[in-house]
Amino acid sequence: MIKKFRTYKKVDARIIRYCLHQLPHLKAINPNILVEISKLKKEHITQLSLTEEEEKIVKKFGKKANEFINYLIYIKEDAHETINRDTVSQEG
Repeated sequence: MIKKFRTYKKVDARIIRYCLHQLPHLKAINPNILVEISKLKKEHITQLSLTEEEEKIVKKFGKKANEFINYLIYIKEDAHETINRDTVSQEG
């Protein structure tokens, strides 16, 4: 199965696959962040050939799979920026 994923920022296919495999382990979702992400333009399209396991994940999450992938990208990016900010402030 070939699936197109729309993301708010340009990311590598590996990151989308990683996020896709993290979806079943997603325990808590911040609704404020989810609303913020839903307002972002998803201009970047990445097409992937899915494995059987990935197909099952996409079917389980349905149309929201793409939104949750964007959520995970946003969360990972925010965590990375926070770590970098803290490191720089400690050095300064």
